[in-house]
Amino acid sequence: MDFSAYRAFDEAFRAKYADLLEGNPFAAMLIEKQLRNFESGALAIAGDNIRKLTRSNYGRRLRARLAFHLDGLLNREREPRFYLKLERFDTFKSNLSPPLTGLGMKPLREAGAGLMPEMRVLHQLAILGSAFRTFMRTAQDKGIEKAAADQKLVSRLDKQARKNFALVKAMIEKQRIQLFIADGDTLPFSRMICAAAQELAVPYVVIAHGYIQNPHLVGIAPIYGDYLITWTEQQAEDVRQALNEEDRAKVLCFGYPKDTYRSDFKGNQALIVWHPLHDGDLALQVEEIRGIVAALRLAGYGSRLRLHPRDTKASGIRASISNADIEISEGSLADDLEMSALVIGSRSSVLFEAAMSGKRVFQLAAYRTTPMECVAPIELGPSFGAALTVDQQQGVLRPFDYESFLNFLQRIRLQRSR
Repeated sequence: MDFSAYRAFDEAFRAKYADLLEGNPFAAMLIEKQLRNFESGALAIAGDNIRKLTRSNYGRRLRARLAFHLDGLLNREREPRFYLKLERFDTFKSNLSPPLTGLGMKPLREAGAGLMPEMRVLHQLAILGSAFRTFMRTAQDKGIEKAAADQKLVSRLDKQARKNFALVKAMIEKQRIQLFIADGDTLPFSRMICAAAQELAVPYVVIAHGYIQNPHLVGIAPIYGDYLITWTEQQAEDVRQALNEEDRAKVLCFGYPKDTYRSDFKGNQALIVWHPLHDGDLALQVEEIRGIVAALRLAGYGSRLRLHPRDTKASGIRASISNADIEISEGSLADDLEMSALVIGSRSSVLFEAAMSGKRVFQLAAYRTTPMECVAPIELGPSFGAALTVDQQQGVLRPFDYESFLNFLQRIRLQRSR
């Protein structure tokens, strides 16, 4: 995949926001991700994220502050801790936790009884105070570009963020966290935690949250953590080519970290997967999906649409789809893949996951600006039905090498502790 657009994009971004990045670096930690979304043209995604970030969550912040300052409300462990935050990597997490515990560390709690689990306290400490919400509300009302140009607003945010950074560092030290493994380093809380970990010489390893497709590498680069672990060797090499020389060594691959869903299902059910529907004209996209449903029906397949996680709770999107007589899947990804003979869609990591699970998988040609390994292109038209029957080369799956990965983690952990 070609990520050559990243360098020019990154240079232009750094030039435009030099005052923010250099003069208010702590504020930049909290807002840069959405600025990069905005500058890359992902306006809908940036807008949706900003709306979510305007929520006060005052109760959570109050509990986090109390839990931090009242030591008795946090677990006080003698053993070192590790931070493992990987959403939608259930098997991967369960396979990692026991051997990490075997290295003499205990997991930081992300759920459970008490005032607030330690992981959530750490997340909330990064965004304490009203300055962050005030900035995001201004970004929602006036646009994030104008909000970032408001020096008074940004200075206030930077001042609060500096204080929060000190709290995050103190929390890492208090909980004796010696290793971070996360599915990102660019969200407001993860960016600050990552920076604090680096000041304390604690390794921060990022597992790519999906099959990398963004041509500007938004959410992937710059790599703020110590290492980025990709899903395939080809992805690792493609990302390295886009980075400067000093960052290339940060990109590694130990194999495919997600679950596979093998099945011999030979029925006539197709699964449609899509990028976030709010990222573009909803009506046009619904019509496009209706066309796929109709084409599949002519080819003898029933179909269901699996919504992107960002769309699952959007009642307006659900209503538009239902009104178009498109069936929405409510099942788990495992069930959807196991009960589908083929998978077709636009831009979604699920396409690659399906290919790795041995399914026949097709990506609409209009979205092949970011082609995926082992996924065939397809176009709606007279040849659509015949194309669905063509044998595909199945994905060559390199299972995740847990032994090598754990040796790697232990090595970098010991290097930092010296």
